[in-house]
Amino acid sequence: MATLDDTTKQHHLLPFAIDLEGPIDAAQFLSVIPSTTPQINVGTWVDACARRSTVIMGRLLEGIEVTPPDNCQGHVWTLESTNTDTQSETNSDYDDDYEEHIDDEDSNGASGMNNTGKVWSRSTTTVDSFILWKKDVAPSPMDPRLNAIESWMNIADMIHKPIPINQ
Repeated sequence: MATLDDTTKQHHLLPFAIDLEGPIDAAQFLSVIPSTTPQINVGTWVDACARRSTVIMGRLLEGIEVTPPDNCQGHVWTLESTNTDTQSETNSDYDDDYEEHIDDEDSNGASGMNNTGKVWSRSTTTVDSFILWKKDVAPSPMDPRLNAIESWMNIADMIHKPIPINQ
């Protein structure tokens, strides 16, 4: 069974939402147990032996530990504030210097903007690895969430490659 120190250093990507922002005493709510079932490694970021199990609200969760490549650094984002005013279509409150992000998820399917006006800010906490959880069975190495991360990394690599200039 994981100790408090082990659990608080882990980052978790859960298959459901929790209506709480900020740190919690993970030992109070989450008891992560290493699984003995090996995971087949198919050339992905998934560690072949790092499976985990837990139960949350009576539901079995199985997880795999994911360590992205060295050129990929994850960050923890925190909710700064919530404005009740409707945000403009131009995201005029976005400011690169303060690394704020206005959530543009549309809750009613109409305008592309969320009327709750959530403002997110990148914290100083970085994520070197995380546990990807799935209900009842462990996620496969080909999980769509892992494929999405890998696809975004490929896009970022292509965007940042220098463009050769023929003279």
